[in-house]
Amino acid sequence: MMAADLPAHAVMHGPPVPPRMAARRICDRMIGGGYTPEALHEYTDADGTPAYWRIRARLPDGSKWIRPMRCDGMIYAIGEPEFGERGKPIYRLHEIVGADRSAAVWYVEGEKCADAIARLGLIATTAGGAPSDEHADFAPLAGRHVIVWPDNDDAGRAHGDRVAAKLRALGCRVEIVEIEPLALPKGGDVVDYLAAHPGATAADLMALARGSVGDAAAAPLAAAPSEPEALLVSAATVKPEPILWLWPGWLAAGKLHILAGAPGTGKTTIALALAATVTTG
Repeated sequence: MMAADLPAHAVMHGPPVPPRMAARRICDRMIGGGYTPEALHEYTDADGTPAYWRIRARLPDGSKWIRPMRCDGMIYAIGEPEFGERGKPIYRLHEIVGADRSAAVWYVEGEKCADAIARLGLIATTAGGAPSDEHADFAPLAGRHVIVWPDNDDAGRAHGDRVAAKLRALGCRVEIVEIEPLALPKGGDVVDYLAAHPGATAADLMALARGSVGDAAAAPLAAAPSEPEALLVSAATVKPEPILWLWPGWLAAGKLHILAGAPGTGKTTIALALAATVTTG
């Protein structure tokens, strides 16, 4: 391929050029216009193979220039690859796939925010900016506990609500951080929060107030039943029966048990271990 045949904002890579160098060459024109490169974020597939990158640059006045970069055979070029009907991967996907499924996943707006949370030892992801959720593949988060941290503006809240609805449809337990008490600037995010609280830890973030999405308090009131749903009986009329203990004092056959604890402390692992023990004898 001749240089004249390359797409706009494209560079050859033969011999191979590292993605960071290719991104620098691609945004040379923007750098000449006063932009400063800030970051190159790598999106991968589930096994960690790079899928594409996002270039981030900024002007001194705060204006952003964010563009996706793909590798098409022998060239790097601006734009995302074709992902088909399934959608594009979410950020830090390979880490999510390899993590304990009982651990919470933080969903934020933008890779910079996801990286900031990940540096605290938590699992974090994003689909990119506010419009990017439309074509993202959220299936790897199905059934997980996801905490959504929206940006502090109308667009951020709308983005958070859209993502929360998609996650609920995948069977996720979804919570949204209550950002009003955090005194963030307009459009502020977790990066701003951590800048204002430089000593914040993973435990501090987990302790932030959150509202559940789709819980009983948020659901509309159901119509009153035409007949009582509870039957009151006298304890004196109940015939006592012996309890069959599978684990004396702890696990009774045919009874309801509650295993409670903070998120990420291993409740699911314990429950599965008990189920395996009971079913295999």
